[in-house]
Amino acid sequence: MKAASLGMTTRIPIVDGIPIRSSPRKSPFSRILFSASSRAARMGSTRAKNSAPASVSWTVDGHKWLNTPYDCAMAICKDPSTLAAAMNSDAVYSSGTATSQKNLTLEFSRRARGIPVWAILRTLGRNGVAEMVDRHCAQATQLADTLRAEGFDVIDRVVLNQLIVRGQNDEETRAIQSAAHESGEVWFGMSSWDGKAAFRLSISSWRTTDEDIARLVKVLVAGRNSYQHQAS
Repeated sequence: MKAASLGMTTRIPIVDGIPIRSSPRKSPFSRILFSASSRAARMGSTRAKNSAPASVSWTVDGHKWLNTPYDCAMAICKDPSTLAAAMNSDAVYSSGTATSQKNLTLEFSRRARGIPVWAILRTLGRNGVAEMVDRHCAQATQLADTLRAEGFDVIDRVVLNQLIVRGQNDEETRAIQSAAHESGEVWFGMSSWDGKAAFRLSISSWRTTDEDIARLVKVLVAGRNSYQHQAS
């Protein structure tokens, strides 16, 4: 079996031609991919629609790009019978078909999380999802370019919708995040890269506009300038 993750909390490396694509299929689950964001990216997006097409199974969460509740995870399997065989929980007193809900998941009873996923996809449609994904990717690239021009350290490549940013040192980086939160304009979490403090900027809300990106840059620059002024 070959398994790979298309994303981490500090990077989403969507790439074409990853090693698992040429792996021999020795079992129905020979190529399994895990990602919280990449599935939405493949729904027509010009940025990532060619990513890992040879995979036979996916696990993906809808809470990133589709903005669903957190527990909207999905298992997507090319062969439905394989999925049903792996998940089957039939007993003499409780049996069902291969397509019974209890034979497609790890639990008998769960909330109807398919409804918000369906509603969002029905509202946006394939073109709407693709437009949102491409817009967020473009905004992330623009944000990275602008922050670099302003003297921030943007770590690693920006390949999808998020970036990792640092100030000149750990203290400045934390001060920038704190000032941004105190401004009431934005929230983002701290992270780390090679043992150094950093913060992660992930663009995934359908409401985010180019004007919001410009506002974010102003907030980050103001926080950085305030720290440097106080430290001088």
